[in-house]
Amino acid sequence: MPRVIVNSIPKSGTHLLERALYLLGVSDGQPLFLSGATAGEYAPDDGEQLPVGVGMPVMVSARKLRERLDNLPAGKVITAHVAYSRGMENLLGELGYRMLLMVRDPRDVAVSLAHHIAREQGHRLHQQFLGLSPDQRISRTIAGCPQLQDVRERFSAVLPWADSETCLTVRFEDLVGAKGGGSDEAQRRAIEAVCRHLGLADGDVEAVQRELFGQGATFRRGTIGQWREQFTPEHQRLFEQVAGDLLERLGYS
Repeated sequence: MPRVIVNSIPKSGTHLLERALYLLGVSDGQPLFLSGATAGEYAPDDGEQLPVGVGMPVMVSARKLRERLDNLPAGKVITAHVAYSRGMENLLGELGYRMLLMVRDPRDVAVSLAHHIAREQGHRLHQQFLGLSPDQRISRTIAGCPQLQDVRERFSAVLPWADSETCLTVRFEDLVGAKGGGSDEAQRRAIEAVCRHLGLADGDVEAVQRELFGQGATFRRGTIGQWREQFTPEHQRLFEQVAGDLLERLGYS
């Protein structure tokens, strides 16, 4: 078993994939979390620095990060929001990590993030979002604001990982299964692909499917196509203006 890093844009279904790994016997359910919000442990020093975080990236010490990542035993999991950089790709390659990159319809990501920021008191933008209407919050998670990159920038920051030979891209819409508005067959194929990528025996895939959906500390609804209920015509116009090319690029057009 390699070391495993589950990487994503915030609100793309990180916890869903993490739970799948737990049910497959890979994760112990308490993985190390690496994001801009946890970057203080790796404060920059005089050496090389690497970007950590997506949407609100932070520069960290490559040396400190290497020490922490090198302490993770083989077969264990780290969950992360990490933008692509050549330095980070080289570091993870040297330490024997394999990546699972979770992606989701960017419109659903915008809706889920708007709800998450307004609900989570510890989020750095929580106070700012409290003073906004629900529609204004979604507009912010599409177009960005001084402390948050727009949705196109956030996706563009991680998509180069998909070209790495040690990375497997997993679509939320495949992994969520019929309970989340997808299909059980697509879910089965996604779980089997994860097993192959990590060198695992398939195990009891049906048991994983039965237990997978509806768990996680930040789980709200987790279904496909929430944006259809909450996007106004103005949101659709704004999204097309900011990130219309993303849908075709990711296969969601």
